[in-house]
Amino acid sequence: MAERLGPPGAMPALLESLPEDGLDRARRRYLHDHVLLNLHYFLANDNLLGLSRETEAVLGDYHRAGAGARLLVIRYPGPDACEAAQAAFLAHYLPEGAGGAVARIENGKWCAAMRRAEYLAVVLESDDRALAETLLREVAGRVAPNHTGGKP
Repeated sequence: MAERLGPPGAMPALLESLPEDGLDRARRRYLHDHVLLNLHYFLANDNLLGLSRETEAVLGDYHRAGAGARLLVIRYPGPDACEAAQAAFLAHYLPEGAGGAVARIENGKWCAAMRRAEYLAVVLESDDRALAETLLREVAGRVAPNHTGGKP
């Protein structure tokens, strides 16, 4: 049966946005839909992040220096859609962090969000604030290393 499928296709390029250090490569997920996201990490019944056929997202689990984190990176069709998704996420999920986009959530873990061009990175939960902030900085360097305009 495997012969009929042909050679494996290329991995989605967005997977490269996930920093390597501490990444559990066996638990990486590629998706387009909030229902699939909710299977791996329940965020909300509503599609807060505006995931659709026009978006692509990757989800990764991290373990560094005894701390764990779950990172989501989404590529939107353009910066305007990304900005709208970030605003909706901050307003509905992370209102305490709207100023700095880093906040402690109900379970005592840290959540953070950052936008660069058409990319939105969200640390859905992290045991450590410093790990959340570090992951966002690392994603920023991977997805838009020369981006200087716009609000993060």
